[in-house]
Amino acid sequence: MATVTRTIYTQGEVVLSGQSMTLGSGITGASTGTLPGLTLSGIQSVNFTVNTPQTDVNAFGVLGTIDKVQLEPTASTLEVSMIIANAGGAMNTNWLSGLANDANQPNPSGLSVTAKGVGMLTKAIMSSFRMEAAVGALPTLSFTMEGNSGAFPAAAAAPTQLNTLDFQVAIPSEIDGILWADAANTGCPQSIRASWEMPVERVNCLGNDINDPTIFSRPPGTVTYVAEGVDSAMKNNYVTGVTIGPYSLISSAIGTRVSSRTNNMAVGEVGATLNVTSENIAWGAVVLGS
Repeated sequence: MATVTRTIYTQGEVVLSGQSMTLGSGITGASTGTLPGLTLSGIQSVNFTVNTPQTDVNAFGVLGTIDKVQLEPTASTLEVSMIIANAGGAMNTNWLSGLANDANQPNPSGLSVTAKGVGMLTKAIMSSFRMEAAVGALPTLSFTMEGNSGAFPAAAAAPTQLNTLDFQVAIPSEIDGILWADAANTGCPQSIRASWEMPVERVNCLGNDINDPTIFSRPPGTVTYVAEGVDSAMKNNYVTGVTIGPYSLISSAIGTRVSSRTNNMAVGEVGATLNVTSENIAWGAVVLGS
């Protein structure tokens, strides 16, 4: 029987590192040299995807293709999901604002993201992140990085002792940092979701390696807030910012507008359910860590 070697979650790590780049006020690097890697805490899942587009070449008088060629660069993405610590138990949180700030630049620096045992990206730019919380569920933060595929990273060493990390998880009763357009009528939200999106584009030149493009973000991007609750005060209100634990996503109240509302009522339910979605551009939003 063949020997099977597996990798399990206790061998997993997600590390951010780069060169000559500042991630918020939390990670700084000199003009030369490599930044120290930041290992993120509370990781729940990692998904690494590599898509290499191939084009069939056909010709008269030939059954089937005569060649299969790659005309566009490989698209590599890394999606990470993590639980959110409360403000007192957070590790370094400025990395999120640093990634958002880098994606807002005309020429993003990019960085390396290593998910040990899963995959690695180089020249990576954050294309989106989402915070969400609901009554009865742990608040989570997920983000997506896009870049070039790097060398496959070996899994981290398995721990030999029990957890000694000071990581205090945020719980729903601690989440009171929701900003409403009408602060006097905040309603009774049962769930909240805040998402930030900044599309990226891979640009190549004739004569260059097809899988070594320059990666740019495409501002202004989009910020979206979705709140759902049962209080009728929500029927004329909408969200302009959210803080969950040490992380904040706040938009200008002037530019934030409602994009949709969905209200529902049914027999047997505790009351009508009110759902409102508001939007603004990502470029003007403020992303903060504690």
